[in-house]
Amino acid sequence: MRAQWPHDMMESWRHEKLALELSILDAEAERDRNSEASKIMQKFQAGQLQGLRATLSQSQVVHPTVAPQSATPRMQLFLRTNLKWHQELSDRYACHTCRRPGASGK
Repeated sequence: MRAQWPHDMMESWRHEKLALELSILDAEAERDRNSEASKIMQKFQAGQLQGLRATLSQSQVVHPTVAPQSATPRMQLFLRTNLKWHQELSDRYACHTCRRPGASGK
């Protein structure tokens, strides 16, 4: 039984290390989401996103629920985590990239 102790301790430390690494990754992802959202919100408030749809081809204009294949994993994560926020804005201010009721559909 005593010979099992070092193995159990190593296993316990391994689990603790993994839990710590996961919490660090979660914190980094949250920081990245907040940073991306902040940049987009600043552009939105400055009116710099109005011409965005005109710069994209029709095949690239998609609703945020469907991330384009070319989107980076970080952008796909951003789109998924901010879907509710997007839906509220598109209902209120007429989304330029989707056909939701109340959207302008330009």
